[in-house]
Amino acid sequence: MRREGNIKNESLFHLACGPNSRGFRYTSYLVNSWRFNVKDRDMYLKSQNSGVLVKGDDNAGNLNYFGILTNIIELIYSGGNNVILFKCDWWDVYSKGRGYKEDKYGFILINSKRKLKMNEPYVLASQVQQVYYVKDTKDPNWLVVVKTKPRDWYDMPEEAINEACQENEEIGSISVISNEFDKEHEFSLDRKDLPIHN
Repeated sequence: MRREGNIKNESLFHLACGPNSRGFRYTSYLVNSWRFNVKDRDMYLKSQNSGVLVKGDDNAGNLNYFGILTNIIELIYSGGNNVILFKCDWWDVYSKGRGYKEDKYGFILINSKRKLKMNEPYVLASQVQQVYYVKDTKDPNWLVVVKTKPRDWYDMPEEAINEACQENEEIGSISVISNEFDKEHEFSLDRKDLPIHN
């Protein structure tokens, strides 16, 4: 039995109680402006949205992990909390030269024949970035990793974020140009068909 005042953080208490016995599975999920699909759903689409990247801590010397999304699970906790987990097949990034390598242009290549055998294939959806894989033309067993940017995100110069601008004013390498189409098709919002009352 829980006493009031013993646990200060309600959310922590609900997480400690564990998830409900029922959860949800998804084939597609939108997180951090990326749409992810499980591998089985991607097979029927022209686009590839099942590639995942989990960044390692550079300061600690941790590696980046690359994988393919196989399952999306939502765990429901009491108190209105939920956790989204991605289950992935992970590529071998520990064997440099056999599992992964970097080409002269800085692209990472993954050996598609070498997967990691992990006891814990799950990762939080909030930690994942999206990548896609392109077959290497010289060796089809190797896949080139291509990082993607989230949809509707733009690389704006820092000056543009902090400064207001006027039409035709140049900001860094961006020029804001007035829209001539609006000037050619001007119209009045005043109604001329109504009688004037004095």
